[in-house]
Amino acid sequence: MSRFPFGNAIKNAFKTNHDRGDNLMVVPKGATVGRPISSLFSLFLDVKDFGAKGDGITDDTTAIQNAINAADDTGAGILYFGAGTYLITGGLTISNKLIFQGAGKERTILKYSGSGSAITITATSPNINDFYIETTHDAATGITLTPPSEKLSLKNVYIHSSPNSATNTGAGLHLNATTGGVIQGTDLNNVYILGYKTSIKGTSTDDSNTITTLIGRNVFFVG
Repeated sequence: MSRFPFGNAIKNAFKTNHDRGDNLMVVPKGATVGRPISSLFSLFLDVKDFGAKGDGITDDTTAIQNAINAADDTGAGILYFGAGTYLITGGLTISNKLIFQGAGKERTILKYSGSGSAITITATSPNINDFYIETTHDAATGITLTPPSEKLSLKNVYIHSSPNSATNTGAGLHLNATTGGVIQGTDLNNVYILGYKTSIKGTSTDDSNTITTLIGRNVFFVG
């Protein structure tokens, strides 16, 4: 079942009423005041509304990045990925506070075939929850943080390199402070990093570029 079961109902209501939802009101159970359905989209967006298929065949790179950019523009706090395998050939960039919300770490798979980083984060307080992130190139990295990124939270996440780890040169999580600034407050909760030469890599060139406060609970590394 979707975490957002009212999503289809919203879409159907839009189609039926031929407007953008400004005149369609929702009253939550127990509430006395309603609000326009359109306001719900200030809270979350679904990548499939931007053309992502999650079918394990289609290249979803552009659709997902467009959804990320739209979330930045609208201020939406949650970007939802339903169950499926989302293939990406280029890395994704998160530059504003955003929650990447999957349907479960064994149900929502982000599969990256490039040699860079599947996800690069420069935002403050981003969250990635309930995801399986797979890289298929020996040199690829799962997630890269660069300043001013701080307070990244990963919860219920697998980061997996599928090539043989003996030939792998990538990292599961790369904290890269070589561009200046500070990376701090990284919080890992129920995170598995598998198959990389380096599970968590920290890079800093001098004292002004620092990495501080890495918190881990139920974190597992498998080479």
